[in-house]
Amino acid sequence: MPRACPVEIHLGCYERSSAKPGRCQACPVEIHESRYHQAQNEDPTLWASCEWRKRNVSSTLCLLTEVSLKPIETISGAASELKGQVSNWLKTQLGLTQPRNLLSHGYFACTVGKNTSAEVEQYLNTQAEHHGYSIRAIPPVYLESYEPDECNITPRHAKVISRFHIVLSTSGRKGIFGFEEAKRIASEWTRLQSEWRAAILKVSFVPDHVHLALRLHPSVSPSEIAVKLMNASRDLMGRELISAGLDRLWMQSAYIGSYGDLAGAQIRK
Repeated sequence: MPRACPVEIHLGCYERSSAKPGRCQACPVEIHESRYHQAQNEDPTLWASCEWRKRNVSSTLCLLTEVSLKPIETISGAASELKGQVSNWLKTQLGLTQPRNLLSHGYFACTVGKNTSAEVEQYLNTQAEHHGYSIRAIPPVYLESYEPDECNITPRHAKVISRFHIVLSTSGRKGIFGFEEAKRIASEWTRLQSEWRAAILKVSFVPDHVHLALRLHPSVSPSEIAVKLMNASRDLMGRELISAGLDRLWMQSAYIGSYGDLAGAQIRK
C-alpha cells in the first residue's frame, strides 16, 4: 500500500456479490477473502475449469478456461501461471523430455459477472433517480462517460477485454460531493488514467459515493486501481473534509465487481 494511503482494500471477489441493478445496498461492501468462481475442476490446470476443443487445423487445440481470481491478482499473471502448469502437464502426458513450446505466446481473456455490460451501464445512468436526487431543482450528482484509450490498456501479445465496476463510499457515508467537487475528482482521475494503465468508461457521483465503470490493462489488478483512485481524490478534497468534520475521505473498504457483454451464467452454458 502506498505510504500516504489513508485506506486499505480488503481481499475479495471480482464478481460474486449481492449487488443488483436497481439496488445500492452493496455500496460499499466490505469484501472478504474469497474467489469469484469456484472451479468446477481441480485438475492439473491450476484452479480453472477447463475444456479442450479441436480447431479446424489438425493437431491444434484450444484451451477454454474459467479462472477464479482475487482483486489483488492480475489477468496476465493468472494467464502466465495457467499456461505454465498446462504446458508441464502436456509434456508429462506426451512423454516429452526436451523443452518445447506447446502453447502459443498470446491468449484471449475477458471478464464476466452476474450482470451484463448493458445492465451495469443502465445502473450507473439511473443513480440520481434511484437515490431520489433527480427531483431536486439542482441535483447534487455528476454523470459522465468517456471514450477509452485502447492503446493504453492493450497488451502486445494478447487480446483482453476486462471491465470492472468499482464503488467507493465516503467515510461515515457523509454527503460531501456536489457537481463541482465530483467534476474536479473525475478530471483528476482521467488525467492520471494513462499513467495507471486504466481507461475509465463512466463515473456516476452522488453525495456520499461514486460508481465507476472502467477497463484495465491485464497487468494491473483492480485493487491497485481502487487504492489509486482513493489517494488521488483525497488530495483534492481537503477543504471539504474539514467542513464535514472528517479526517479521511473514503471508507476503508470498496466494492469491486467484474462484468462483460455476457453474464457468467451465459458463459457457462
